[in-house]
Amino acid sequence: MPVVDPARFMYERNHFPSLTDKEFETLVLYCQMMNVQMVADYQNRKPDVIIKHLKSCRQK
Repeated sequence: MPVVDPARFMYERNHFPSLTDKEFETLVLYCQMMNVQMVADYQNRKPDVIIKHLKSCRQK
């Protein structure tokens, strides 16, 4: 599955000014993959970090 680089979403990024860059990147990747483990593998991070970023997005 091809993954679109989150940097390409500049127009959409302007609609979420309260999110940090890491939160926005995680959100875009999660929307593409719909799987926390796949996002964690792609970003070389633990799934707990991905879940933390997604929860933070939800609160904002």
